Amino acid sequence: FGMVKFRQRKFDEARKYLEKAIAGNPRNHMAYYQYAYLLSREGRDEFGFVSAFPPETAAKMREMLQKAIEIDPGFADSYELLAFISLVTNEGLDDALNGLQKGLSFQPGNQRYSLRIAEIFTRLGKFDDAAALAAKIAKTADEPEIANRANQLIETIRIQKDVAAGNEAARKRYDEAMAEAAKKGGNRLITLPPSPNAGAPTAEVIARAERTFEINTINQGLRKMPPGETRVLGSVQKIECNGGSVFYFLKSNGESFTLTSKDFEGVMLMAFISNWNLDFQVGCNADLSAFNAVISYRPLPAGKGKPKGEITSIEFVPPYFEFVDVKETKAPERPALVSNPRQNSATQESTEEQRRTIRREQAYARIRASLNELAEGQARGLGYIENLECTAKGSFFNIKSGDRIVKVAIPAGSQPTLRSFTDVDQLQITCGMKAVDIPVVFTYKIAPDKKSKSDGEIVSIDFVPAGFTLEK
Repeated sequence: FGMVKFRQRKFDEARKYLEKAIAGNPRNHMAYYQYAYLLSREGRDEFGFVSAFPPETAAKMREMLQKAIEIDPGFADSYELLAFISLVTNEGLDDALNGLQKGLSFQPGNQRYSLRIAEIFTRLGKFDDAAALAAKIAKTADEPEIANRANQLIETIRIQKDVAAGNEAARKRYDEAMAEAAKKGGNRLITLPPSPNAGAPTAEVIARAERTFEINTINQGLRKMPPGETRVLGSVQKIECNGGSVFYFLKSNGESFTLTSKDFEGVMLMAFISNWNLDFQVGCNADLSAFNAVISYRPLPAGKGKPKGEITSIEFVPPYFEFVDVKETKAPERPALVSNPRQNSATQESTEEQRRTIRREQAYARIRASLNELAEGQARGLGYIENLECTAKGSFFNIKSGDRIVKVAIPAGSQPTLRSFTDVDQLQITCGMKAVDIPVVFTYKIAPDKKSKSDGEIVSIDFVPAGFTLEK
């Protein structure tokens, strides 16, 4: 009953039944595993991702999985779920690797387990090992989802390596700048002069002082431009690859223009965004509009419709960053304050909300880019599946889109393409199914039929997160 309720997405009821199953049969390893799996869903967002577990939840899941392993050491999925928990909590990664290797001994060649190993390698900074394993999985994967995850991991590794190298170079330049400034009497700690009868500085004062320090520090650490280059502060709206060249569509100070490069290898990437989850991709069809960046380029001869310049670097900076003349500014001075805004709960919540917003917009952009282009005679909508109607006349999806029901037939002898960009675990598409509370992007061939009162034939259904829109 617990798993029936799970498949019906009635998770609270499923949890109660699983607790009863454990109490009734303490030697049922599947009950422990499914209970841990159910708990692992509680922190997931609309995309099926999770950034953190409450400590008590993580401890409970580990307890359940350890019991499952004790009862049946050969049930390998327990090791994989333990590894997932370790990735989320960033704890016990070495033990997770050992567990996955044991799982592979029971299921040799399991690409899901191997991909999890590659993810842990990435977290541990073993980029070469991770990339080699992910590349092997991408080439041999039987499941499109696994191949897609492997390719995404390869791109993530490339970005993290580039960012790490860029940050190291920026750190070196910054250290040199600070050392030089120290010779001139800079780089000293200061305190904010308190007003009479004032207590501890307010969170607003602390945040303002820290932000000024951060802006000055970033300006000191920006890549030094060689002669002939210029830089702007803005965002990369999109990237297109065409005719052997890469084109970057930028927006800066209300102006839109285009830069170009031969490939991505010659473009230096850096990030001055502390503790941000850089899970975006810098590649063809990428939308980086949610990220603020300092973009450097070499101007090209002006011409109608021609790129303004050849891009040389992209340095991601906080939304509040602004240029400061480093020649006119002393070395950055960090205020010695009573408290640090990074420890302030309000500031942390604001920063986390910014991260979630950026991740959400980036994910939405990737979904839009992955949708198939409409063929002639096709239409697309956004809505919710009301039911799957199976009759002697055929099978039909009834999809509520806006204030109308779109009825689309499943063509005889074929199946529509089904994809998921959100958490649809255990969802079953069967005749007689009830309404589903997950939005779908549905594409269909326009072919009205008076007999069945249908609007056309379904081509594809993509499950998307709540809040997704077809237009940006």
